[in-house]
Parts: sequence; structure tokens; C-alpha cells
Amino acid sequence: LIGILGAGIALLIAELVAAVGYKIYAQRWLEENGLLWPQQAFSLATISVLIAAFSLTGMILKPEYKWVILGVSLIFFSWNLWRYWLVLPSVAIASAKNIIVKIPGMRRFFFV
Repeated sequence: LIGILGAGIALLIAELVAAVGYKIYAQRWLEENGLLWPQQAFSLATISVLIAAFSLTGMILKPEYKWVILGVSLIFFSWNLWRYWLVLPSVAIASAKNIIVKIPGMRRFFFV
């Protein structure tokens, strides 16, 4: 009824419903198999989605501030990345470091 905006809203609602459904299903499966839901990692991933949503909304509503919004959102993303890095298991950190040091110029940031 409301054109492309209606299609976008319908798609957003469908994706949100699907995400909630998959989360509930995954959580039940984990519990049935004696595993715990990774609440801390899930919360940090959710924060990243919220940062992206607020950043994009800000850029749509105030395009004249796009560079300011980009800078602020990159700061928040970096902060959230650091928080996520701190909760990763040591095997995941080692694997990530092995991938990162293969990027040209990145070896000097890690003492491997």
C-alpha cells in the first residue's frame, strides 16, 4: 500500500521475526544438548547491530552530519570490537592473530 517504504518495512519486520525465531530455536537446542547460550557474545553482537541501526538512521535523518556520524559510529564499533575480543576463547584469539598478521602491514601490531 505504501510502495517501496512499505516493502522495506515488511522486509524489516520479517527479518526481525525470523531472527527472534532462530534465536529461540537455537537456545532450545543448546539447552536440550546440555550447552549454555553464549549470552555475553550474543549481547555484544546485538550491540553491534544497534550501533549500525542508529548510525544508518542518523545518516538518513541528518545527511549533512554523515562524516560526524561515521566517526562516532566507528569509535563505538571499535569499542565494541575490543569488548568482544576480551571475551573470545584463547584458541579463537590465536586463530584471529594468525589471520591478521598475514595482512600486509599488520604484523607490527602483534608480537607473535
